[in-house]
Amino acid sequence: MLTLPSEGSLQNWLKDWLKDIALEPGVMPAILEGLKTRLHGLPERERTCVLIFDEMSIKEHLQYDSRSDTVYGFVDTGKERNPQMAI
Repeated sequence: MLTLPSEGSLQNWLKDWLKDIALEPGVMPAILEGLKTRLHGLPERERTCVLIFDEMSIKEHLQYDSRSDTVYGFVDTGKERNPQMAI
């Protein structure tokens, strides 16, 4: 049987690991490099991981984040944004 950590343990680990990374839309090289660093030196059977992409909007809307002075809801590939509404 595979024993998994509790939800609270996972949340605490992620908060600590991501504390210096500003999360933005798109594939983030800093996250991929962080995974590479954390997995380096582990046995192959312990390096298996799953990447999940989440938080996709299914309705058109815009949201303003005053902390980053950014309007979210437009098409954003992580490299460029355009005024087309995300669908």
